[in-house]
Amino acid sequence: MIKNPINRDKGDNMREETENKDYTPPTRVEMIQQVEKAMNKALKKVESGRIYDPENERVRIQWIKAIGYLSNSYRQLKRDQELEELEKRLDSLEKVQEDST
Repeated sequence: MIKNPINRDKGDNMREETENKDYTPPTRVEMIQQVEKAMNKALKKVESGRIYDPENERVRIQWIKAIGYLSNSYRQLKRDQELEELEKRLDSLEKVQEDST
């Protein structure tokens, strides 16, 4: 049984993830789009606004950290997407080679 640490009952015990069996995770393209949106929002937060006090500077630093994290996630998603495309091309070329022999 797979347990989800996010779903907890009042006793703080884990319960089985059975509620949403129809859940479909986002596709890689959807994930890339979501990360792009989040990166753009974080960049706007960093670039706009003036620093009037140390608390604002701490918030800005957190947004900069978020950009770094999102950039890494974006890079990994794009790399995976490129590898998948290369794999499809290679399979196609192998099939053509097999058919010609």
